[in-house]
Amino acid sequence: MKLVPYLPSMADQTRVFLYAFGFGFALGILYDLFRVVRLLLARGRWYLLAQDIFYFLCCTVLSFFFFLAVSDGGWRSYGVGGEILGWLVYYFSLGTVALRASEWTVRAVRRAVLAVVWVISLPFRWAAKLFRRFYGGCRKFFKKICFSP
Repeated sequence: MKLVPYLPSMADQTRVFLYAFGFGFALGILYDLFRVVRLLLARGRWYLLAQDIFYFLCCTVLSFFFFLAVSDGGWRSYGVGGEILGWLVYYFSLGTVALRASEWTVRAVRRAVLAVVWVISLPFRWAAKLFRRFYGGCRKFFKKICFSP
């Protein structure tokens, strides 16, 4: 069993801070994945709330395991600060680019899906138009037969 001193050395603190910074950056990427799912699916307030709660629960569990692995379970303020700082750096730098790219991609995918659905539904729409014409013609014919004096 490895004994951990009460106060870690400056090198250990720096190592934990840098690892936490990188881990916070990775949590920012995870947040972007949640944002893409949010763009693809429902847009209601309750869905947004549920997704945010699920994201924070995932971050909590992942952070617990991260600090368990990196600093033997010790939660230090510089570790949490590094994690938050890494998340903020990602969110305000690459996160904005990723959001624009994901919005563009989601729009392109939706347009492509709508085009494919339109092409697939074309024969059914033609068949429905023919059926309506046939039905209208039959109705006129039977009106003439049934209601002629």
